[in-house]
Amino acid sequence: MVTFFEVPDNYGYVLLTCGILPAIITLPLAGKVMTARKKYDLQYPNLNATPGYHKEADAFNRVQR
Repeated sequence: MVTFFEVPDNYGYVLLTCGILPAIITLPLAGKVMTARKKYDLQYPNLNATPGYHKEADAFNRVQR
């Protein structure tokens, strides 16, 4: 049994805005967080810096958020 789907002409814009653009936007933001991890010496698996435990906790958390 063969099923055919009819796709509108402008459906490529949906794929662009929902699939490709979020990935392009996420990569530079992730790069900033990775740079901040090295700069403020925050090791994995910690996602956020704990105030009082890490010296630059507030500065890293600003970058992370």
